[in-house]
Formats: sequence, C-alpha cells, structure tokens
Amino acid sequence: MTMTMKMRVIGVLLAVSLVAGAAGCGSDDGKAPVGSPQNPAVAIKPAEKSTSETGAVPKPGYAKLLERQKTAPNQGKSGNPCALVTKAQAQKILGGKLLDPVSLPQGPTCVYRGRASHVYATISVQAQSFTAMRKQLHRAQRVDVAEHRAYCGTYGQPVLYLPLSRGRVLSVAAQCDTAVRLARRAGARLLP
Repeated sequence: MTMTMKMRVIGVLLAVSLVAGAAGCGSDDGKAPVGSPQNPAVAIKPAEKSTSETGAVPKPGYAKLLERQKTAPNQGKSGNPCALVTKAQAQKILGGKLLDPVSLPQGPTCVYRGRASHVYATISVQAQSFTAMRKQLHRAQRVDVAEHRAYCGTYGQPVLYLPLSRGRVLSVAAQCDTAVRLARRAGARLLP
C-alpha cells in the first residue's frame, strides 16, 4: 500500500468517526455529558465516622502528619527503616546536625536530612530482585559491607544496593563511602 493510499484510508476513517460522533451514536436521554457545566460530576464520599458532637471529621493537618512520621517505632519493631540507624549514628556518619529522621510509607523509607541542604541520605528495605536492581545501576562498582557483596552506582542519584535474605534489598541513597558506612550500621540488624 502506497503512502497516498494510507493517507486516503486514514482520511476516510477520520471522516466516518466525525460523522458518527455528530450523529449522536449511543443513547440520547437529553442530558449533557457528565462532567460538563450543565451536568457536573458529583463525588460520592465514603461513609465517614464523626469524631465530634457536631459530626465533623477533623483533618490532621501538616504538623500532625509530620509528627506521626517522625515517631519511629522501637528498635525491636521490624518494618521501620529508621530503626536500623539511629539519628546519633547517622549524624556521626553524615557529619553535622540532623533533623529528626522521617519515615515515609513508600518502601518504607527513612529520610535523614541535615540542617544544611547538602546533607541527605535515605535507607529502605525493598522486596525486589537484587540482580534486577543491580543491572539498573550506572557505573556500578562492587563494595564489601560486613563481608557481603554490595554495589554502589548511580540510579538517578548515588545509591548502594545490598542483597538481604528472603528476596529483599537494602537500598541506601548517598555517596558510596557514606552509603557503605550507613549500610554497615543497618546491616548489623539485618544480615545473618
């Protein structure tokens, strides 16, 4: 089929679809399309429990959400990466004063931030294939973390991947030398 023939076929199909659309294919119950100014879409709210006498549901607000994220479970509880490296340990490794670590649900991930903007690191334990994650690294270099092989490289930012048991991977986002030191601290709790 030549290019001219393809263009004609596309033109005919476009014309047919325009005519069908203008003719109003489908049911015409006299209503404007949903979401238009004449027929706005209305959100259906799930049933909410009221917590006050007025029936209003209080909104937590930014400060309350941040406070919940800062509250790290005890070191003995699993699933919280902020329990792997304490704030004091991270301060020694990263250098300088740190804000309180923040635990984020994605991963989950622990974010260590300094008062100075250049001090920043994250730690997470991910249920991913170590081999697949390592293949995504650019300029990967092998490093040893507590006599276990790990890899530093770049995946959008400097990162270290350390394979753990049960198909999990410790991910530390920081410059390699810093990431190795953080991984050694975290690995002391995670490695056999």
